[in-house]
Amino acid sequence: MSRHPAVAYLFLVRAMPSKQRSDIDVMIDILEEAALRSIDAEPAGDKQRRPQELRLIMDLIDEKMVRGENLDDYKDPLMPRGAALRGINLKGRRYLQELKDYKRDRGWRGTLDKAGWVLFGFVLALLSAIITAYIKAHWKIG
Repeated sequence: MSRHPAVAYLFLVRAMPSKQRSDIDVMIDILEEAALRSIDAEPAGDKQRRPQELRLIMDLIDEKMVRGENLDDYKDPLMPRGAALRGINLKGRRYLQELKDYKRDRGWRGTLDKAGWVLFGFVLALLSAIITAYIKAHWKIG
């Protein structure tokens, strides 16, 4: 029986030119990518990231929502140069679901859903009033 050493892939993430997206959208993408890396280990490789994405990855690593490590610049330790993203943990999965729920509730589908419930309640109240009036008129109750 041969034993193979466990392999942990590191994914180097470096900053690239900025293109603004909302922090929530970026964090959802990062957490989903980390979840995929936890399930299906892909070969190591560099991936260019925008500064906003890199900062959020580093924050998610610091908050222990994803597995990885922040990489400092050797010349200036206070200047980040990248991050190694390995995967996601339970805390990160919960936060991902929280962000998706928040985004869904704040979007047009969430608004439509809430409006639908209000309309449904109004129709039920109207239907109840009509049925009550019909019963009172035809059966002489009350």
